[in-house]
Amino acid sequence: MIRLVKQHSAKEGDNFNENLISILDTLQKENADYFTIKVTIYINSETRDSFFKESDSALQNCKAFFKDKIPGLSIVPISLHRNIPFLIESTLHNKKEGVVKFKQLFDHHYTVVENHNSTELFSGSISFNETSKVYNIQKTLDFAEQILDAEEMTFEHLYKQNNYIGALSEDSLKEFNEIKDFYYGGAQFKNGLPLNINIGSNHDILSVDICALAYGDENTAFKRIKNSIIINNSSPQINTIHQSPKGDLKQQTTNTILNIIKEIKSLQANLNPHLQKKELSEKDLLFLRVIVTEENDFDFVSKYITEALPFVPFTIMCANSAHKNQLIQIEGITNLNITL
Repeated sequence: MIRLVKQHSAKEGDNFNENLISILDTLQKENADYFTIKVTIYINSETRDSFFKESDSALQNCKAFFKDKIPGLSIVPISLHRNIPFLIESTLHNKKEGVVKFKQLFDHHYTVVENHNSTELFSGSISFNETSKVYNIQKTLDFAEQILDAEEMTFEHLYKQNNYIGALSEDSLKEFNEIKDFYYGGAQFKNGLPLNINIGSNHDILSVDICALAYGDENTAFKRIKNSIIINNSSPQINTIHQSPKGDLKQQTTNTILNIIKEIKSLQANLNPHLQKKELSEKDLLFLRVIVTEENDFDFVSKYITEALPFVPFTIMCANSAHKNQLIQIEGITNLNITL
C-alpha cells in the first residue's frame, strides 16, 4: 500500500498553534516513510473573523513546519464533533513509489506525484473573499484552471472536486453548478465524470480543491464506475460517495454504509483480472469521511459507525445538505492491490 489517509483531532482548550504543530509532528514521525502530499484542516470557528485569523495562523504554521515540502493545504470552516477546535486529515504517499514534487503558483501550494505513466495533481483549497458570490465562484474556478494549465492539464483531467459552499442549499448549489458547468463545457473527461463532493461550509465561505490525473497512455486509465472513481494505475484507489435520503437517521446511516460496501464488492467484475485479492469487502475500506446535517446526531452516528466498522478510521463533521431530507453523507476511500 503506497497511499494512506490519517486524521488527528485537536484537544479542546489547548493553544491553537502549539496543538497544530504537535499534531503535524506526530503525523510525520508516525509515517516517516511517507511524504505528506495533502493536508486538510477543518476549523470549528465560532465567527467568520475568528476563522480568518485561525486560518492564516494555520497556513503560516504549516509553511514553517513543512519548509521546502509544503503540500496542498485546504483549510475549511466546519462544525466538528463535541466542539473539537480543529481536525487534520493528511494524505500520505510512500517515498519509494514515484516522484513527489511540491509546487507553488503565486501563494498557492499543490503537489504533483509522477509515476512511470501518470501525473497526479493534489491542490489545496482555492478560496477568495469577493463580495459578489457569482464573481467569487468564477474567480475560484479561474484559478483552478490556472493550476491545471501549469501542469499541462485541463478540466478534462479532473477526477475529484471538493466544493465547500457557504450556506449550502438547493439554490446555492444550482448557482454554483451552473457556473461550474460553464468551465467544464463540453469536456471529454479522461477519467470519467469527476466526482463532485458538495459540503456546506460555515460563515458563507466558498472554497474548492481539486485532484486531477493525466496518463501517458490514456488506455491505461481506469474509468468512472457508478458512484465511484478508480484512479492511478500505480496506486489504485477508490473514492465513493453515497447518501440515502429516505427514512430516519438510523435507516439512512445503515443504507449508506451498505451502499458503500455493495459498491466496493460490485467493482470486482470491473477490475478482474487485475485484482491480487480474490474478493473485495468492507475490510478494504481505508477511511470514511462522514457528514451529518444536525449536530445532535454526532454521538449516535459516531457510535453506530464505530460498532459497524470498528476497523475503519473516520472523521465526522456537521454541514448543510442541498438535498431535502438527507441526514447523512459518507465518502469511502479504499486502496487496492492491483497488478497491471
